[in-house]
Amino acid sequence: MGRAKRKPRVSELDAAIDKYYRLMQEVKGRLIYARAIYDKICMDTIFTKMDVEACCLQIRKILELLAMGSLVVNERLFRETSRNINSMHKAKYILNEIQELNPRFFPRPISPELDESDTIVDITENVLTKKLFEKIFDKCGAMLHSPNPFGKTIDYKFYCNQIPLWLDLILNTIATHMVLFPGHEDGFIIHMNNPQKQISWTVIKSEEGYNREQADQ
Repeated sequence: MGRAKRKPRVSELDAAIDKYYRLMQEVKGRLIYARAIYDKICMDTIFTKMDVEACCLQIRKILELLAMGSLVVNERLFRETSRNINSMHKAKYILNEIQELNPRFFPRPISPELDESDTIVDITENVLTKKLFEKIFDKCGAMLHSPNPFGKTIDYKFYCNQIPLWLDLILNTIATHMVLFPGHEDGFIIHMNNPQKQISWTVIKSEEGYNREQADQ
């Protein structure tokens, strides 16, 4: 009998791309779900408060996935960091923890089209910044626990007004974005497309270079 053929070994970077792709699929699903919940809120049902809380939970989970995403290149690093941030309640400390491991961890929103000189074009308006990330994360975190009956009343109207704006900021940030993994010079441009289409990605050899070969997942 002949020897069974050994499966080709998947590189660390290929595995990271696959894991990041799966994270973005989860982000996409949570965005769609949160938007559906918000549409229900607009109908002014008796469950409005619980729907607002459900939206905030989804948004916070999405932000956690975006912050941690670039660390999937190293399973040990990802697990250790995940354990560490689980004990942190403020976004500022979470982002500082991750930034020490990967200074370029934050998703970089870019235009889906290159400029005339084939250069990547950054999007800077109506997108998440680290400061906005911290604000939204902490606001949503305040909704994760039952309110103190002796404390300040939760302003659900504020959340009803802010939730669609927060969802738009997140979507604008990741619609087409660049991710850079720690320890690797190559980067990846992620195209989230629309809810009916699959996510796709484009390899870049450096922040200045651009490889036009695109792979659909």
